[in-house]
Amino acid sequence: MVVAVQQPDAKGAKYASALWEVDPEGRRPARRITFSAKGESAPRFAADGSLLFASARPDGEQESGDSPPVTALWRMPEYGEARLLADAPGGLSLARVATDGTVLATTSVLPGADLDTDADARKTRKDRAVTAILHTGMPIRYWDHELDDKSPRLVLARPGADGHASVTDLAPDAGMALLNADADISPDGRTVASTFTRRLRRGETA
Repeated sequence: MVVAVQQPDAKGAKYASALWEVDPEGRRPARRITFSAKGESAPRFAADGSLLFASARPDGEQESGDSPPVTALWRMPEYGEARLLADAPGGLSLARVATDGTVLATTSVLPGADLDTDADARKTRKDRAVTAILHTGMPIRYWDHELDDKSPRLVLARPGADGHASVTDLAPDAGMALLNADADISPDGRTVASTFTRRLRRGETA
């Protein structure tokens, strides 16, 4: 088994997550297998035995001066170092893995943007120091925190021959319908089922 374990960082200021290998039969001691400062989470095994996980660790090919890394998907073979599998400007969170290697993940994009233009939109917003959020409907708050205006998206990441996966937006016109969605993918990677949130009148949702 592989599990994510949270422990206080060196300064004791926050919790950092790392992946540990655990023997379900208790014959071998637990062994830590990831060590990045950014931490790793959401471990899932692919059909070929490789380990997939999410992490904001920097890519080894990232050039000096690049923007700080966001959470991306990584693949670790049984032997060897982890390599970047897929990334997106809004970060990627691992949801499910199909037996054919297709990965179902979540991300977000700015209003009016898509996966291809989101990076430029985020850069423009940062350069102009825009922090205001214009809400056009409910919900604007979820439990103990305010919601931003980014549109949640479900994406598929299909690994290519080079080991890197292309990312496809499954619902580019979803708006806020995928907020806190619960989604799953069929074993063959051909069908995705997900909940959708509909905005109704007078601030109600269904």
